[in-house]
Amino acid sequence: MNIDQIRDKVLALEQRAERLDERQVYIQDRLAILEKTQAGIQDIRLMIERLTMGNDSTKQAFSDLNQRLDRLDQKLAKRIDEIDERLEGHMQQPAKRWEDLKWVIIVAVVTGIVSFTLGRILP
Repeated sequence: MNIDQIRDKVLALEQRAERLDERQVYIQDRLAILEKTQAGIQDIRLMIERLTMGNDSTKQAFSDLNQRLDRLDQKLAKRIDEIDERLEGHMQQPAKRWEDLKWVIIVAVVTGIVSFTLGRILP
């Protein structure tokens, strides 16, 4: 091997070393970006877990609220039925009084007629 060939080999090796250095810098930059991305993904995962736990708590709260609303609805329905019964009773009361008054008037008229008739028949 002569000096020119050795020099050409050394230059080729130096160029190759420069390319490898550039590639190493590129890979290190890429690794730094990947580490930041991985940290971001971990943060997102933690947020998703917290949101899931929050959703579970919210579901339980809504379930409890629905149960309370169902009980309240039952109580209100019962209360409305009681009020309807009382109202029906109050509405029946005037009708019963009218019915009683009607019978009193009929009895009074019949009694008057019988008395008048007996008064005419018996001197």
